[in-house]
Amino acid sequence: MPKIPSSSVTFAFSERQKAWTTRYSFVPTCYASCGDVMLSSADGLGVWKHDVNSKRNRFYGTDYPCSLDVVFNDYPSEVKVFKALSIETNKDVWIGKFLTNQEHEDENNQESHDLLATLKDKEGMKYVELPRSSTNSTANIYPFYSILVDDDTINEASDNSEATNFFEVSLSILNDGRSPSFPAGEDVELLAVKDNNLLSFKNFINGYYQPLSNITFVGGVDKSISVVSVKNDVAVIRSSRPLGSNPNNFNTFIEAFTEFISLSQLYLKSPSNVNGDQMRGPYLKARLSCPDASGPVEINAVNIDYEFSSSAARLTQNT
Repeated sequence: MPKIPSSSVTFAFSERQKAWTTRYSFVPTCYASCGDVMLSSADGLGVWKHDVNSKRNRFYGTDYPCSLDVVFNDYPSEVKVFKALSIETNKDVWIGKFLTNQEHEDENNQESHDLLATLKDKEGMKYVELPRSSTNSTANIYPFYSILVDDDTINEASDNSEATNFFEVSLSILNDGRSPSFPAGEDVELLAVKDNNLLSFKNFINGYYQPLSNITFVGGVDKSISVVSVKNDVAVIRSSRPLGSNPNNFNTFIEAFTEFISLSQLYLKSPSNVNGDQMRGPYLKARLSCPDASGPVEINAVNIDYEFSSSAARLTQNT
């Protein structure tokens, strides 16, 4: 009979509940009881005395996190939007991740950004907003209006360096009720659809726009195009080019760049941890752990605040 593979884990049996109630990450080789003291030993680590340490999750000199997996499956036939988490616990800091629709291999499959925030205390209950989905998010992508670039749109300027000039283009974002307004930075990215392909502007020079293929610039283009501000439905895009030995290169780049954005459908991709999709599905799996192993960790309940999806049909006994 083949050996069944298993991970390194210790199962604990509760005499009070007459059931196997939990698992531990430490793996001893033997146990012993001396009076009221429980002892165990692991290969090469000596004898360990249990239930006497200030850090309850320390075994054989190693600190293990306190963790648990919880699945929320209320009304399993209905799609829900999961909004917030509350834990009845004595600890303020919990970390973790949330998953839903794991059985799907399409855009419905979601995995959240890591939960790293300190929970807010409200009358003994610890609350935190659920992190947004890090996979398959579309709420953080905003389309621009149809773009017509002219001399009034482009603002050429200099950063007081003899080697570099830049120009800025102000473009209006299609207001579909979301009205993005957030700090711009490296996490804000421009996307373009050209010839039915979704392109990142980081790849703008790398063969996607042929008139630029024969132009030699000093330095790379991938960091030269950036979003410098997003406010009141307007995004300001800056593009700077090292001029090198031929100043005409910059003018050629401006012409090619403006033609490219005039012929493409542009999108603004903001950070998914800020504007990404809320976790949604018929269930939600939470993987939670408490990094603070000092003192006992008490958990009385874990709750999820949710609302039913507007596109989900409520199932009743009459349907």
